Amino acid sequence: YLFLPLIPASMYLSTYITGVSASISGQVNCANDSTEDSIEANTIDASGATATLKIYNPSTGSITITKTDANDSSSTLSGATFKLYYQKFDVETSDAYVAKASDSDVPTYTSGSSDWTYIGEYETSSGGTVTASGLTPGWYAVVETGAPGGYELNFEVQVVAVVADMAVENGVHTMTDGGEVSVTVADVKKVNLSVTKIFNLNDFTSDLQDEAWYYSVTFGLYVYDTTSGTYISAKSLGLTDTDTVMVKVNNTSGTITTDTGTWYNLIQMKEYLDGDGHYVLGTYTLDGSYYIREISVKNTNTSADITDDWWVSGVSINSGGNLSVDDTAVTDSRGNSYYKISGFKDNATGTVTVTNDLTYATVTILKTDDSSPAQALSGATFTVYSDADCTTAVAYGKTDDSGTRTITVT
Repeated sequence: YLFLPLIPASMYLSTYITGVSASISGQVNCANDSTEDSIEANTIDASGATATLKIYNPSTGSITITKTDANDSSSTLSGATFKLYYQKFDVETSDAYVAKASDSDVPTYTSGSSDWTYIGEYETSSGGTVTASGLTPGWYAVVETGAPGGYELNFEVQVVAVVADMAVENGVHTMTDGGEVSVTVADVKKVNLSVTKIFNLNDFTSDLQDEAWYYSVTFGLYVYDTTSGTYISAKSLGLTDTDTVMVKVNNTSGTITTDTGTWYNLIQMKEYLDGDGHYVLGTYTLDGSYYIREISVKNTNTSADITDDWWVSGVSINSGGNLSVDDTAVTDSRGNSYYKISGFKDNATGTVTVTNDLTYATVTILKTDDSSPAQALSGATFTVYSDADCTTAVAYGKTDDSGTRTITVT
């Protein structure tokens, strides 16, 4: 028997059979129907022996793709789309005759390569599966092109061999039916990240408590591109559905707090980091973390920008997963401060709390008579400096009739 995979239909065959002194030629039906065709060879030796060439046409095979939740394999997902690409077996390396190829035999899929032929696009049904049938034996690349709602796209391309009935055992073609190949692709759920704000008024509670009702804070979410060394909006790269979020004060009893703002459907880059801990997205090479930035603080009643009146004194995170936040800011070339949030995997969600303190304080000066400390003195002028060498003046003041002067300094 001579096994010749993937011969075009109605091909004329002319060859020599090893070990038999006969030449043969003829036409055979090479449709993929697993039928047996034979050609009788011409008798050319003295014994009058004839040789019969029998050709088996390989059956077509199929690939069944199952889409699951990466953290719950029993949860199958509909609405995932895949594209299949085909590459014929390389008979020179005999990979056409293997039921299960070793890793070294599997070709690498490269997007746009002429070595791969596009077959079609398929979408998983309500049961989370889809089957591509009628596949010619060969290599197939399974490429996810669309993830179900609320899930990340899986960038891992799986290359599998469809051998149909071309299996070989110990070098002998067995015609065993191995037509269906199963592929499971797991997607990671997108997550949400929230932020809230606490204002510490300290000694200024009585002065600012009523005003604070009008405070609003705008936050942005960013990623760091290691190639350019810049921070880029996560929304602009399609890593979240939400751009900036604004939170407003909702409680001024004791500690002044805001409501919660949320970035929705964040991609958990951690699942797809390369060996160097990077997440490659087009021309960007991200470090796998998100960065939160406090963009502005405003008084919505007066429309005043009061960002410079406050500084970030603390950052923490409440997470049911592996999220962590670095409370030491990193600064870009423009002086903007960012706080790094890491650990986005296993459906981690969390709420970041950013605490602000006033950037200024009050200093009260009392002027008295040295010989009579109980006697307060008015009219004394003072200068407050920000450095020990008294070279940078930041405030001035003169004592009143009570002998005191209160100065606000940053």
